[in-house]
Amino acid sequence: MLHNTDLRFMSKKVFAEEVAKADVLINCIYAYPGMEVPIVTREMVRSMRKGSVIVDLEGEGIIETSNYTTISNPYFVEEGIVHVGITNIPAMVPAAANESYGAYVFPLVQDIAKYGIKEACKRNFVLNSCVIMVDGKITQKEVADSQHAEYVPFDPDTMFA
Repeated sequence: MLHNTDLRFMSKKVFAEEVAKADVLINCIYAYPGMEVPIVTREMVRSMRKGSVIVDLEGEGIIETSNYTTISNPYFVEEGIVHVGITNIPAMVPAAANESYGAYVFPLVQDIAKYGIKEACKRNFVLNSCVIMVDGKITQKEVADSQHAEYVPFDPDTMFA
């Protein structure tokens, strides 16, 4: 499992090596306008061990070999890899999705309550990476690019006085 890894800064070679080692690859990336896809190429999928599983929760071209599937026909095999492409799974299990979402969001809220937004963003990488806009300034390059808008790098020290 990749921990604390920002794919924006990982080389394609290193990423391909990680994909090849994966028994299960789960995609939660939603392709934004202008994004270079696929991120996981057919060649990368071929490098995985036969019988490995790809779960594509978005189905937006991130994984070259992925297609949408349904509850009645939930998987297919391509390049020897089992693919599951059921989208919007959280809507099928709303109570569990809500509980899971809360479990991930609550620590962020706790950090903000304990340290204030500025210090929490400096201490918590996840929270820092969640900030998209401050005072009308777009602080994530991908979002700015997709909106053809100016990008201003996020800096908690100067943006949160």
